Amino acid sequence: MASNAPSAAPSAAPSAASSAAVAPPASNPLSTAPSTALSAAVASPASHAFSAAVATPTFKILEQIEGQFCNAPVLVRLIHFWEARNFKKGNILMGFELLLLDAESNAVQGFISANRLFRYEPNLKRNSIYNLSKFMIKPAKTLYRVFDHKNTICFTDLTTMVEVRDGDDQIDGQKF
Repeated sequence: MASNAPSAAPSAAPSAASSAAVAPPASNPLSTAPSTALSAAVASPASHAFSAAVATPTFKILEQIEGQFCNAPVLVRLIHFWEARNFKKGNILMGFELLLLDAESNAVQGFISANRLFRYEPNLKRNSIYNLSKFMIKPAKTLYRVFDHKNTICFTDLTTMVEVRDGDDQIDGQKF
């Protein structure tokens, strides 16, 4: 008879646990313990696949950018940058010119004006990869043009430039 009691208790426990997973117990509404359903959802492999799919951003390439302003992220490699000076007006600093490559080896020239250099200059590193977004798009210059791309990327006060550490294999290191 004693052997029947333990076998009845374990069979009753799973049914109680499964009903608790569906609806929280009404006896303690202020309980801070996590529900079994939430714990199961967090631990399930499907939730990890979903969170990984949401966390992976999609990047535009430079050829797809149109309009006057781009909010979408673009993954670029900073190949080179240098000071742009106006020698006709006392050698004043106008800003930095940038050479940028995207994942399909599209090259574009970028520009950071002198009044915005304090924000971006400390983070500029040659051959680094950046997630660039919220920038202006202007037609490429005809004078002092470096690449044949139709546009130039101009940094604004809203531009975000975040270094990406694990995207090194996605973008070529040079273009000839």
